[in-house]
Amino acid sequence: MLDINKNIAETTACNIFWVKNNNMYTPKNNSILNGITRKAIIEICKYRKIKVIIGDFNLKDIYKANYIFATGTAAEIQKINKIENKKFSIKSDLIDLLINDYSTIKDVCPNSLIDLKKILRSNRFI
Repeated sequence: MLDINKNIAETTACNIFWVKNNNMYTPKNNSILNGITRKAIIEICKYRKIKVIIGDFNLKDIYKANYIFATGTAAEIQKINKIENKKFSIKSDLIDLLINDYSTIKDVCPNSLIDLKKILRSNRFI
């Protein structure tokens, strides 16, 4: 879905991320719900020293992506293989790493991601 300025916003129920050249991209949170899972992924990326670029992006930007995924409380992390007629690979070690890290965090702290930074710094996360 696009915002009123025709920038990428989010899917109908999830936040959206994409990977290009091992950098992570996601829209600014001025026209989206800044979801808990989105925040967790951004924190995990920071912990893993994966560059996260947050900004205004149009469809041309996302069409240049190597991989795309959506995040949400119920969906957690879901790879996206197609937007309109453009296909994307779902074979991504980077997204698989994020899925694994997110799952580990949920196992350590299943009821809340409020202490996410504390969990990431603890020896329980690795």
